[in-house]
Amino acid sequence: MESRFLEWLPTQVSIRAMIILGIIVFAIEFTTALPYFYSILLMDGLAFHTGLSIGILLGYNAIMVLPSILLLIVFILCKNWIMNQLEQLRSKLVKAPLSSVLVGVAVIGAILFNIGIRGVLS
Repeated sequence: MESRFLEWLPTQVSIRAMIILGIIVFAIEFTTALPYFYSILLMDGLAFHTGLSIGILLGYNAIMVLPSILLLIVFILCKNWIMNQLEQLRSKLVKAPLSSVLVGVAVIGAILFNIGIRGVLS
């Protein structure tokens, strides 16, 4: 299974590699952009003024970036402990079959995508 998966991945820069990378980036970025599309649509439907809409989007972006900044601060403060935990996790993942890891990642991704879609549509 691992050899078939690694054969599918491009080994050098080519048009095929760029297309595969583009598809992967589009799939990730599109799902993370759904809240922006919804908020713009919502503000347009509520007929907010342009300044208020920009302020709301700036505040939304600040709130969305805040967890990343907090994680960076925690990583800087607890670097050794986090690196030990990540090394233990890496050693467990290396021992696991690649197919199991891929299925686990796919299931987690599907669950998070489902939660995101439900939040946007409700």
